[in-house]
Amino acid sequence: MDTRWLEQNDLLVYRKLNEEKIKDAVRNSMHTFIKEENLDKNNIIWAGEIHYNTDNYHVHVAISEKENSREMITYKRKDENNNFIEVTEPKGKRKNKTNSKMKSSFIHHLVERNKSLEQLNQLRNTLNISIHIDESTLEQRKRLNKIISLLPEKENEWSYNHHSMKHLKKDIDEYTETFLKQHCSKEFDEYRRVLLREEQFYKEVYGSKSDYQSYSKK
Repeated sequence: MDTRWLEQNDLLVYRKLNEEKIKDAVRNSMHTFIKEENLDKNNIIWAGEIHYNTDNYHVHVAISEKENSREMITYKRKDENNNFIEVTEPKGKRKNKTNSKMKSSFIHHLVERNKSLEQLNQLRNTLNISIHIDESTLEQRKRLNKIISLLPEKENEWSYNHHSMKHLKKDIDEYTETFLKQHCSKEFDEYRRVLLREEQFYKEVYGSKSDYQSYSKK
């Protein structure tokens, strides 16, 4: 956990970490882990500890089952004499989907995002309701006629995310964005501002190498 980010979110005040909130967030992510991996919570033993021995504070968690329920795997590793030996043990690796959901549940338990996400949803709904057929300018009429002329033959494929509409996405985006800028500029600017703020939040949480930019494309 980056100390600057902890300070910005009032989790580190005068070098004192809010350990209780961190522990609660870890517990929350462990509930997610047990659920996503289809494990029996009564068969799980786990313990965690906050470490302060690096620049960024972090938590170590050890997990074990009373009775193994996971797939047994066999692989080769080197022993203390540097010789390869065959070892059979329970599969310990989590699914990538589980890791992502654990991170998400941990962060959202630490930082209150409900108000910000609610604001984003309200702005999105306002813009959705405002959108209608726009023929106010010659350019808009041309864009609309082009879209109509290139629509798939089957009406049940007239959905933005349908694979048959892939060739029209750019035109639809231009048409919609032009409409919003002309008729709902205030709400559209506010929506983009909040969206960029959320994107920055996810960048700080998950790092610049994550797919944080996909957030604003959803």
